[in-house]
Amino acid sequence: QEGVKIGQREKLSEKDVLKIQLMYKEECAKRNKQSLIIQENDKQKTEQETIVLS
Repeated sequence: QEGVKIGQREKLSEKDVLKIQLMYKEECAKRNKQSLIIQENDKQKTEQETIVLS
């Protein structure tokens, strides 16, 4: 049929989000931790370069 919408196309439902969090909790925590470490190292490196240039 023309114009019929099937399924959720706007955003994930709250239930979907909870399921994903349960399924990937440990993996996400590992990735976020590594990402935060890299970001902090980059921030410190930039601060050190700024001090040297000053």
